[in-house]
Amino acid sequence: MSRPFTLTIRAQGSLALGGITGVERDHHSASARDAAGRPFIPATALRGVLRSNLEAVLRGADCPACAGGTGLSPDAPAGARPEPCTLGPEGTRCLACRLFGGHQERLPDGAAFFSALVLTDAVLPDDAPPPPWTTRSTVGIRRDARSARQHVLAQQRVPTPGVELVFVARGRLLDPDLESCLSAAVSATTHIGAGRSRGLGRIECGLRFDPLVEAPAVAVEGDSVRLRLRLVSPACIGVAFADDNLRDTRREIPGSALRGAIGFALAEALDGMHTRERPDAAFERLVAEDGARFGFLYPVDAKSVPLDAAPLPITTLGCKFERNTHPVVDGLLDAIAATLAESAVVAGRVHDTSHVSCQTCRAPLRTLRGPREHRSAVPTRTITRLAMDRQRGSARSEMLFSQVLLEPGLHLEGSIDNIPAECRDRLALALSRPLA
Repeated sequence: MSRPFTLTIRAQGSLALGGITGVERDHHSASARDAAGRPFIPATALRGVLRSNLEAVLRGADCPACAGGTGLSPDAPAGARPEPCTLGPEGTRCLACRLFGGHQERLPDGAAFFSALVLTDAVLPDDAPPPPWTTRSTVGIRRDARSARQHVLAQQRVPTPGVELVFVARGRLLDPDLESCLSAAVSATTHIGAGRSRGLGRIECGLRFDPLVEAPAVAVEGDSVRLRLRLVSPACIGVAFADDNLRDTRREIPGSALRGAIGFALAEALDGMHTRERPDAAFERLVAEDGARFGFLYPVDAKSVPLDAAPLPITTLGCKFERNTHPVVDGLLDAIAATLAESAVVAGRVHDTSHVSCQTCRAPLRTLRGPREHRSAVPTRTITRLAMDRQRGSARSEMLFSQVLLEPGLHLEGSIDNIPAECRDRLALALSRPLA
């Protein structure tokens, strides 16, 4: 049974959590802030600092812990390739990998999840006033010479020091046996972000396990069910092709990703009842290729009731300047008529009667792409990361990359069809739990 918890972080300003938001003029970096200009602590930064501190605690207690989920011990030879962690007892994963995940291409035998920790961004309460911002100067450091780099002065935009900020993150611990590890990681965390080595970014963390709340009952009575989901944490839905240093995200959730989320949630809900040695027939039937048909989930407007959550036809045309408010048209019939024109005279008549300008403002029409029920751009955030050299505790050379994530709060809608009768109870059980 997973245990929900609340993580409270008190910071005295001066947080520098870069790589999340764009920088302004006269600044080289800016601490993470949301669309309203309020600072927040990304879940990735929280997980990273918690894991680093837990690894230090484990090694101090003579317990094995790999370096950052690579499966390698800190004293591994330089250039060793990451591999699945086997540093735990009898070749199992170390405690840090069990809690935070690691370099695993498939689930270990008997495991129902890659990571036992689910964590959201740490944000300010809704009623908290936005704090003032200031500029902090910093210099580049030469790690080999333990001195400042020449001509490398950076200006960082950070929350004003001295203003206490209280962030709140929520999460779930999927393996109750790791409660002591999570508590130890939280207790050992005193700093976060850039500048930790100079005493900046000091924080106080508090962990509180929330009382268990019975999951709401979900009924699946027919062979089809309509779903509406809301993202509560940033998500990256991988694309088929990726650039060398940019990993984009899809703006919709494919049916295969929804099938996987249902499968993981159901495996957690069954809590060991479904194993390779004792497979659950209804579980296997639900997620099989010839089982239920999991449709795509498309972005929708949170304040409206969608009529058809589906992508726009490729022949959709909209106003060049007011594409979100002015009406759209379908140019399919115009394209067919132009294709069938047998002479220039007929083609000219087709052009005169075709949709070439907006019906409202007479602006030119342009092709529209995206979901039908979410005309505006899907909100995303672009984060920039450095690949870390865990052995040296510094960034790897020429290993800078960016990642695009869907913003929390996005609503998506779709359906699951052809649900076998014997699988409906299992699907209802999975839908009553959070999906990942």
